[in-house]
Amino acid sequence: MRVLLLITTHLSLEHIAFLRKCWPPATHKSSLLREADVMVYISGHLTKNATRALAVAFPPVDRKVSYRRASKMPRVQGGNVMLRQTGAMLGLDTAEREGWWSGYDWVIRLNPDVIVRDDSFLRTQMARDDVDAVLANCNKGPIRPNGIRVMTDFTAWRPAKIPAGAFRLPAGHTTDCGGRDAWFKEQKCNAEKSATAAFERVIASGRYALLPNAKGPGPHCRVDGRFSSVIHDHAYADRCRADLARRVYALPAAKPTAKERQCARWRADHKVVPDYSWGTLPEHLQKRYKAYDCDSLVPPVPDAAPTDPTETVRRGWNRTAGSRYAFAADGVTFESAGGI
Repeated sequence: MRVLLLITTHLSLEHIAFLRKCWPPATHKSSLLREADVMVYISGHLTKNATRALAVAFPPVDRKVSYRRASKMPRVQGGNVMLRQTGAMLGLDTAEREGWWSGYDWVIRLNPDVIVRDDSFLRTQMARDDVDAVLANCNKGPIRPNGIRVMTDFTAWRPAKIPAGAFRLPAGHTTDCGGRDAWFKEQKCNAEKSATAAFERVIASGRYALLPNAKGPGPHCRVDGRFSSVIHDHAYADRCRADLARRVYALPAAKPTAKERQCARWRADHKVVPDYSWGTLPEHLQKRYKAYDCDSLVPPVPDAAPTDPTETVRRGWNRTAGSRYAFAADGVTFESAGGI
């Protein structure tokens, strides 16, 4: 799997600090980051300090590392807010126009101050055939129709699944987005709304995964959740080395749903073992168990095996006291004192 890491930066002092402090330990910890090719899009002034920070963050060891300078930022009305919005979109516009991700299976777009704390979720989702994008949602709460607003500080996608021209700056962007609130009201003036439109087909198809715990309590549309495996927190530079030195990054357990709680009760009360035995679960509850898809909702207990003489084994087997048989389909043998 060929992966391109697309970094967009204006090389602020804050970005330079993250490049020097956080990217080396994050890359050391993540096989995904180490093995990905890197393209850095630079819209700021390239000082000696910035050059050294980039070299430290992205050493060209067993991978391709490239740099592109923004020829000239377009003249945009609306002050710093609109300039930031345009800058977030311009890197993707240039990348698509120049074919930077041609030949790559996945693109991961990040800012220097957005750090991958743990790559296990990303690697798992990117290996799936039914996932074409990994997104972070600005909106919190249950997902509703039109309820996803894509964050732009982190996105990952299969470029082959995104329509050509999806990331292009719309015509009239620099002139129509000059109003004070244009960045909030107009889709083409807002980086998040534009990104959501670019991923519209993927979102409509359901072939995407949402980054868990991405949104924090603050008002900003960024991956600032306390337990997010990808983090955008401007104060993180001072603690990233200690945080990234942890061998295991554990997400908090999600609150179980009503179905998950019911499945767990059936599992415990009736000693149900997924794929092996219904235990003492009555037939009418077996139907509900299947309807709830309990085997996938609640993880099985490791090395669990039926033991009670009254339990009903899956696929029509009925175990009685004093029996012995081999359940070859599942590689399990049940034994007791007697024969069949």
